[in-house]
Amino acid sequence: MEQYIQHSRFKHLLYAILGYNLCVVFAFTDILSPNICHVMEFVFVLYIYMYINVKSLYQKDCYASFLLLALIVWYLFIICNNIGDTLSQIGLTIVDNQGISCMILLLIVKQYALPSHLNDILKYSLICTFLYGLLLLFKANSIQALFFQGEMVHAHTIFESLHTYLGGGLIFLLLFQNLLSKRKRQIVNILAVITIVVAALLGRRGILLLYLVTYTVYAFIHIKYFASKKARFMVLVLVFFYILSYLVMAYGEQYFGFLYDRFLDDTRTETQNELLADLGNSNDLIIGRGLSGSYKSFFLDLSNRTGIETGYLNMVLKGGWIYVVIFFLFVIPGLLKGLFCSNNFIVRMLALYGLVWIFYFNTSSSNMSLSIRYFIFLYCVYICYVPKYRRLNNSQMTKLVKLKLIK
Repeated sequence: MEQYIQHSRFKHLLYAILGYNLCVVFAFTDILSPNICHVMEFVFVLYIYMYINVKSLYQKDCYASFLLLALIVWYLFIICNNIGDTLSQIGLTIVDNQGISCMILLLIVKQYALPSHLNDILKYSLICTFLYGLLLLFKANSIQALFFQGEMVHAHTIFESLHTYLGGGLIFLLLFQNLLSKRKRQIVNILAVITIVVAALLGRRGILLLYLVTYTVYAFIHIKYFASKKARFMVLVLVFFYILSYLVMAYGEQYFGFLYDRFLDDTRTETQNELLADLGNSNDLIIGRGLSGSYKSFFLDLSNRTGIETGYLNMVLKGGWIYVVIFFLFVIPGLLKGLFCSNNFIVRMLALYGLVWIFYFNTSSSNMSLSIRYFIFLYCVYICYVPKYRRLNNSQMTKLVKLKLIK
């Protein structure tokens, strides 16, 4: 009975996060009024906060327990350092997908980090991915119109909000597609190809690189564990895409001038330098400027910019290099244990997903947000830290997960 209640609560938590993410997407894509969306987000966030469990701070791994506690303490410092001066600012900080709710997720996920919940996460990721495909189709005309009008920033916002908050589980599904039925695998890969095409047209280099790395990782996983003709075919396809990428970079300016210019358009270096210079002048590189911290960006003509696209630097802005060091000292050892010290491929694949997340985090600060992408990442880290899950062999783990492997 207790197990049933926990399973039911876990599903309710997932759908509350889905409701929150839909509100965020509706606000970014102008489907609903931002004010209405913020009210609905607040309701979902309050419900999610009900899942906080302080006992989840405990880890059997002493190293992990110490780092997790240190991370929570530093989170509290970040919150107190600069949460805002008015009630409206505090309210927005609570509702914001990269605010307090993102930090609270660290406590919530720990209590549900069980292999038996992998099935629910796959189902939830599928639902999010299908909604992502439907809304991408629904907003296709808007993205196309903005693209031809030259309003690329707005087009990027619509596409990236959909991809981050609803399509965030797509990468996870690509890595774990051998646990899906044939029809679902086909749908997932079709949506991935559509995403790659849209990202190429909009010049989203980070997203293109993310999918290239993901498919490469999946191909080598397939070779290692299945050694099928299909796996060898995938490697040949990947080699073709790598060669094609080289040709585009070498001869793209001559034949695809517009796309080539989009790929080489550097919009990050200047803002990164401005952030580091601003923080360096005020000695905030070590401890950051708090949850509502900002910096001056002359490149974007903003006197108080509260975020930056590069994930690591966004952490520096909020909590300084101390925040970055504590966070990665916590997550990386767990993922390395899962990758190199596990007897089953499921834990290893969870570790690989976590490492892909870390790789992409360099180009997208929205990776660390109240979203399915960050939820799954934390789930992977906690699973990888548990020795008994790493000791299970493939048959024992698949039986525990209650999923059938499809070669």
